[in-house]
Amino acid sequence: MEDVTDTFVPVGQHDQDDDIPERVSGNEMDEQRNQQMAYAYLVHLEETKKWIEVCISEELPPTTELEEALQNGVYLAKLGHFFSATTVPLKRIYDNDQSRYMDKGLHFRHTDNISYFRKAMEAINLPKIFYPETTDIYDRKNMPRAIYCLHALSMFLFKLGVAPQIQDLYGKVEFTEEQISAMSQELKKYGLEMPAFGKIGGILASEMPVDEAALHAAVIAINEAIENEQSGETFTNLRNPAVMLDNLCETNAQKYQDTLYNAKQEKKEHTTSPTVDLSMSLNDSVLSTGEQDAYDELLTQAEIQGYINKSNLMVVLSNINKALDDSDESWLLELLRSRPLTLPSVMSRNIKQYHTELAKMRAEKSDCANDPHDEDNFDYQLNKDDISLGVNTVNYALEKSQKREAAVANINQAIINQDCDLLMQCLLCQDAELPAVYQQGQLLYLSELFKLRKGLETGELPHHILQEALSVLSAVVLINSAINTNNETETLSRLLDTDACVDAVDPDYGDRYLLSLNKHKQNKLNECGVSFLIHGEIQNCVDETNDEISDEHSRIDAIRAINDAVISGDTAAIVSSLLLPAAKLETIHPRLSALYQHSLNAARQERTNKSHDEDSALWLDEIHDAIVRSNQEADETEKLAVAVGQINRSINESTSGEIVKHLLNPDCSLRGVISHCEDSYHSDLRTAKKLKEENATGVDSGWMKFTSKCGVDHLYNVITMESIWELDQRAVVTSDRYLNRNEIQSVVSSVTANYDREVYLIAQEPAIVKIQSWFRRDLAVRRYTEQRDFLRNKLPAIVRIQSWWKGRQQRRVYLERMMYLTEHQSDIVKIQAWYKMLRHRKSYTSRMIYFKDHEAAVIKIQNFVKTSMAKHNYYTLTRSDDPPVNVVRKFVHLLDYSQNDYEEEIEIQKMRTQIVTTIRSNQQVEQDLNIMDIKIGLLVKNRITLQDVIRHEKNMKKTLQKDPSKGLKSLTKEMHDKLQAYQHLFYLLQTKPLYLARLIFEMPQSRSTKFMESVILTLYNYASNQREEYLLLKLFEQALRQEIISKVDKVSEIVTGNPMVIKMVIHFNRGSRGMSSLRDLLQPPVMGVINDRTLHINTNPVDIYKQMINTMESETGQASTLPYDVSTEQALQHDHVVDKIHESMVKLMGVGDTFLHRIMLADNIPYSLRYIAKVLREALCEKFPDSSSDEILKIVGNLIYYRYMNPTIAAPDAFDIIDAGPENILNPDQRRNLGSVAKLLQFAAAGQIFEGENCYLSAMNEYIINAHEQFKLFVVDVCNVEEPELFFNIDQYSDVATVSKPVIYITLQEIVDTHSLLLEHEDNVAPDKNDSVHELLADVGEVPNIEQLTGESEYDPQQLQQLGATEISLVLTNKFAIPEGDDSDLQNVYIRTRQMVVDIIRAQGGESLYHILNTPPTEDEEEAYYDFVKKRSKQQKNTDKAGQLHRSPSAVGDSRVPFEVLKGKVSKNLTLLVTSGVITDHHGYQDVVDAIVKDIRNQRLYRQRRRQDLVRLKTTVTSLENKAAFFTDQVTYYNKYIETCMAQMAGAAATRRQSGKVKTIKTAKQVLKYSAAKLHEKGILIEIEDHPSSQFKNILFEISQADVPGTFDVSAKVLGVALENVVLVFQDLLQLQYEGVAVMKLANIAKVNVNLLIYLLNKKFYGY
Repeated sequence: MEDVTDTFVPVGQHDQDDDIPERVSGNEMDEQRNQQMAYAYLVHLEETKKWIEVCISEELPPTTELEEALQNGVYLAKLGHFFSATTVPLKRIYDNDQSRYMDKGLHFRHTDNISYFRKAMEAINLPKIFYPETTDIYDRKNMPRAIYCLHALSMFLFKLGVAPQIQDLYGKVEFTEEQISAMSQELKKYGLEMPAFGKIGGILASEMPVDEAALHAAVIAINEAIENEQSGETFTNLRNPAVMLDNLCETNAQKYQDTLYNAKQEKKEHTTSPTVDLSMSLNDSVLSTGEQDAYDELLTQAEIQGYINKSNLMVVLSNINKALDDSDESWLLELLRSRPLTLPSVMSRNIKQYHTELAKMRAEKSDCANDPHDEDNFDYQLNKDDISLGVNTVNYALEKSQKREAAVANINQAIINQDCDLLMQCLLCQDAELPAVYQQGQLLYLSELFKLRKGLETGELPHHILQEALSVLSAVVLINSAINTNNETETLSRLLDTDACVDAVDPDYGDRYLLSLNKHKQNKLNECGVSFLIHGEIQNCVDETNDEISDEHSRIDAIRAINDAVISGDTAAIVSSLLLPAAKLETIHPRLSALYQHSLNAARQERTNKSHDEDSALWLDEIHDAIVRSNQEADETEKLAVAVGQINRSINESTSGEIVKHLLNPDCSLRGVISHCEDSYHSDLRTAKKLKEENATGVDSGWMKFTSKCGVDHLYNVITMESIWELDQRAVVTSDRYLNRNEIQSVVSSVTANYDREVYLIAQEPAIVKIQSWFRRDLAVRRYTEQRDFLRNKLPAIVRIQSWWKGRQQRRVYLERMMYLTEHQSDIVKIQAWYKMLRHRKSYTSRMIYFKDHEAAVIKIQNFVKTSMAKHNYYTLTRSDDPPVNVVRKFVHLLDYSQNDYEEEIEIQKMRTQIVTTIRSNQQVEQDLNIMDIKIGLLVKNRITLQDVIRHEKNMKKTLQKDPSKGLKSLTKEMHDKLQAYQHLFYLLQTKPLYLARLIFEMPQSRSTKFMESVILTLYNYASNQREEYLLLKLFEQALRQEIISKVDKVSEIVTGNPMVIKMVIHFNRGSRGMSSLRDLLQPPVMGVINDRTLHINTNPVDIYKQMINTMESETGQASTLPYDVSTEQALQHDHVVDKIHESMVKLMGVGDTFLHRIMLADNIPYSLRYIAKVLREALCEKFPDSSSDEILKIVGNLIYYRYMNPTIAAPDAFDIIDAGPENILNPDQRRNLGSVAKLLQFAAAGQIFEGENCYLSAMNEYIINAHEQFKLFVVDVCNVEEPELFFNIDQYSDVATVSKPVIYITLQEIVDTHSLLLEHEDNVAPDKNDSVHELLADVGEVPNIEQLTGESEYDPQQLQQLGATEISLVLTNKFAIPEGDDSDLQNVYIRTRQMVVDIIRAQGGESLYHILNTPPTEDEEEAYYDFVKKRSKQQKNTDKAGQLHRSPSAVGDSRVPFEVLKGKVSKNLTLLVTSGVITDHHGYQDVVDAIVKDIRNQRLYRQRRRQDLVRLKTTVTSLENKAAFFTDQVTYYNKYIETCMAQMAGAAATRRQSGKVKTIKTAKQVLKYSAAKLHEKGILIEIEDHPSSQFKNILFEISQADVPGTFDVSAKVLGVALENVVLVFQDLLQLQYEGVAVMKLANIAKVNVNLLIYLLNKKFYGY
């Protein structure tokens, strides 16, 4: 089937042979008319495109894309530069190359380009009626008007002789039906009327500031003269001053006549042609009205001027060509300076060059012409553009040559001066037109150019030599730079560069060249301190490297020959190959060929065993090692043979001394030879040899055999001293008459051993003597032992004799001593006392002196002991399960509140108050400022009155001046009791989250969301501290469990039903702290995707298919034969699409791994979200025990990933994951990449694979399954968190233990709303009639209004609304707290008892609490107790006197009783608690002591967290104060602006008063009356439902100002019957205009144009 391209043919261009078309319906005619209008507009676009391309000499996008291309204003600004260069310099055009637009799209600065275009049109005085608005172009609100302006501009510039006239292409260009239909739909969408392009000439003439009648008459006279074809008459009329024609020349009169006549005839033919421009509106169209404009056939003034300019130009061009033929340079100069050419840069000194260049250009055109000798052929004649190009070319070439010569002179001067910096500056000069030079080679340039200059005879370097030299030198610099970077590829590329002129560079040896160049460069640096290699050195390095490589190749051949010889086993071949010069092997001895063969074979066998390759060859190192090893073995073996031969010869011939000398020869390697044994050696060797000769057989041939280490035999003749290494030794008979080395060693070892033994015995003579003495001593001991044994046998008798004798002597001495002491008893006592005293004093004195001398050490020891004891006590307190009382009483002081604690609590409370109120105030002021911005913008743009702006400014001022910390002072005294009840109510709601959880589910979802944002977050102070965050988390837990129990019937409903609590949790965790965690978690991978400009992920087959077609058509310039709209299956049939999808999948999985790795970091997820995930998992398991764990993990994963993380990945700019700003706007590719990653991870989290329509992505299913398993482990890890009580260290006693009461800041309106909701849903919130909520609601009574809460009633509605936003502070208290002395609540008894126990153990110690309670206190203990009580009472009084801290009810009242009474009360309470089972009496009430220990631990943590909160709050306060200061500056600025506007209004009012009569301000209402037809004619009224346009004349509209400024009453009457009245608010109209709404409905009946309605109201009521 033949492929036919559908094109559109305008009406009137059917072939004459075609049949007459059938009559069509009205709808078909409308459709044809729309198609004709779309075609006409496309033609105008094509005409505009061609004209702009000629003007700016730049190609524009296709016609269908021209509107979009003009949006950024770049082409328009360039066009402005074309006809008004001074107004629009090129450097002022924003985004001149459109790179910013291509990368990121439109920017607000592109509007500057459109403004420049408008200024350029103003500069040439184009009538402003043609000007488009900036938004018409930038926002494409009315692009036909912009094209209309360009057509008018072309005609105007043609009249001025600045630009050619735009072409008429109607019927000459064709467009496809798709293009025409698309344009028709575009025009319908905007509902725009097409401008009358055919009337531009008449409008342009009518807009000129002249006498219109005279001008019209003069133009008609000119047209009549043209028709008469009388050139004289025509020229006379042309000179009429009323026509204001310029550049008239009488000699060109006939030319004017001919040109104008032809132009008039063409215009007349165009007008009478059936091909009519249907782009005109119906009011202006000839076909629609039948009226004909006079200028449809007459030439306008602008057209006449344009054709005059054109005729003048044609005459000048003809004369120029004649001047070139005549070679008349003076005439040529005169013509070039003539006005029609408008060439400002013609210089007389260049006339010869002009003549030469123009003649050359004309000759080139003549060569291209068909028949240059034909006088009617003007193809070879020069036109204006040719002449302008030739003049500019000559001027540019001459100027360029002068600058080049000056630059070369400067370079030579810099070389002479040896000025390196100046030389580089001159070389880099653009005027020098030299190759690129590089800063790092400036010394090289200077030295080499200096040498080159010295070698020239002229002494000056001309330009061409400089050019050639710098090409080589720059290449050398680049080679040096590449060497410095050690980049082999770059170095080789630089060496191969033709500019480098380096010969014989082999691309295969780049690494060798780089190594050699680096080596030479380092040597040069070490020798002379210069690191640059010059060209000759580089060439030498290359040559040397090539020589080395050649030698290596020869050596490889030699090694290959050696391996071949070894394999063949040919000894001669081995020796000859080893002796090859290319092998470079030294010390090769042919006589050792057998040894070489053996060593090389062994080396080859070893290599074969290692590589398991029978064909493996020996390498050079292995061959060299084998040769060296063979030479060493041969040398050792030969030396051994000579040494052994000498010993055998010297046994019979030499003396003993010579024998020892031969034995000590190192070549023989004999061990243990001693010179003192020379005679023994001689005799024993002679004996051994003689014995061997006797046992020998055969003749004495003298040959001995020696074996080398590798096993090769060596023969040595002892007699002739000859040696043989040949393999074939069968002809040689060895002799066994000689001693070999082993036999000689045996003899030597035997002699040496005997000698050593003899020497040893001599050396050990003292030891031998000692051994003998030991034997003698043993004999003496034996005799002594016999004597001792005898005495031991007789010991009893001996002892008895000795004791009797000793006793007798001692008794006598004792009796004498006792007699003496008795006589001097008193003296003895004195002496003993004095001595004891002296001894103790001496000991004490010496001890004190020792301590004084070591005082520092003693103190250090004491500190160490005390520190160790303190550490032990602290360890016991914090780590032991049951710390003793004596340890605990040392730390009970930590439970006391110091003055610093009170001050910190007061400061924190102040800061929280300031933060909450400042946040609310800033939010309100920010909203007011945004509204103020809009109102002031509308005021400036639409000239509205200032009343609304001033009123809003006053309200905003009140907001800023409002005291944010009034608190209870804002209420009356009568309402104090009600506020007290509210404090009790809100305390209960805050601490018992079940009530709020029930209340949330009783309200509609929309209302509950607002309630959550306004009241719940306020009630919990936006979770500003850990207590409120803990309570808010408990609320979420209760609400979630409640919702799952009551509303969830299937597990999947958590995902599909969008539960309210889940939304609340996500909303809360997307706050500043949660988003900070999310930003830290996801920002790195997200920024990685955004910054990777090469990353393009697209898995849509249809999109890839369409991109493929667009690319093919762009590259080939021909329409693709493939269909454009295809299905997914059809697109996947193309290999290119499949390859692109596969490439995108690989990239997508790689990026997905990066995100997955970051997401697996569960520690970065906020605790609150992790705990809610844990609660969700537990609640679902309880509600649905039959569900699998995988199913529940999917639900929890949906919360963690899909709801919390997925949106931030897909749209990071909306969630502050990336920094906001114009430079960070995401383009479509980046959004698609992130969306693809988010979708992949979503599938992985849900365990959903690609199937069905997405089966072409099934290659990623394995990845999804693996990632899903990781997600499950991740979810389990996320849910593994501790309970909130442990995480926040909060329990049921925390409120009692804290020093301050909780305070919230809430507005009066929020109090009223909460009260109302509780009363409305009271029974559902608290089903139990005895619930405490009912009592509290009864206390607060009925719902009050704002007037009742404030005690005032005279407020207007607006003031009431502002008053409802007033904040008060509620100090939350528990109404149901147990008072002191009431023991009905055991928990409170337990709390008070613990406090009393703390006071007791502080004053009295003991082994246990039971022991302390049953032990009477001492006086010191009682005194310490009373001192502490007095101190605490004084501190409390000071704190209460300050009045700055809301304190909790304390349990210290019991401690004011006497100590014994207090202990008795504690004993009584403990007995009660034990009986009730609250505690046990185990270990003397150790449970109470453990509870006190826990309080001490928590108090320390509380103080640490309080300090952290204080630092965080200070930072927050500073930021909020800065923000508030910024808002204050904004308000000040707005105030000044409004004051200025007020002053201007006052001045205008005074002017009206002074002018008197008619400009006085009207007091009566002004009423406007218009018929619907009139409003429809003005374009204001578009349509009225059920009323055709023919009935509009019967409908009357009345518009009048209402009493409220800025409002209007609109009424309508049909045939005198009044219809419904409508109130129009002018500010609402401005808001609609601001939002871009073009059409609105009045009373749901009439459609009106918003912009034109605003214009009418401004004009009629405001006088603008």
